[in-house]
Amino acid sequence: MRLRQIIISNIIDGDAERSKRAIQLVAENELDEYYNVICGVGQFSYIAHADEFCLSALKGVNCYVFSSICLDEPDTTSPGYAKKHKTKKSRAAAKNKMKHFLNMN
Repeated sequence: MRLRQIIISNIIDGDAERSKRAIQLVAENELDEYYNVICGVGQFSYIAHADEFCLSALKGVNCYVFSSICLDEPDTTSPGYAKKHKTKKSRAAAKNKMKHFLNMN
């Protein structure tokens, strides 16, 4: 339910690119996780392994939001590992970026 509400609240009429970016910013900041977002006009096909996901459509834009499956034992040597563990400072910077982006639109 929470991802669906984020999608519906942030779809920008007929604009998949801006919708995708707005949805990702809000989802990551409100839910404090990393999310992948695919948006398009018309139909698309995909396969994804995900822990959490939601597909919703509004205003001519279809969006699929998902978080990747987590490993039982994370590979702490991978470049993506550090990225998943945000600091308070980086979360604050991301929230400011989100506010700036949403004010521009």
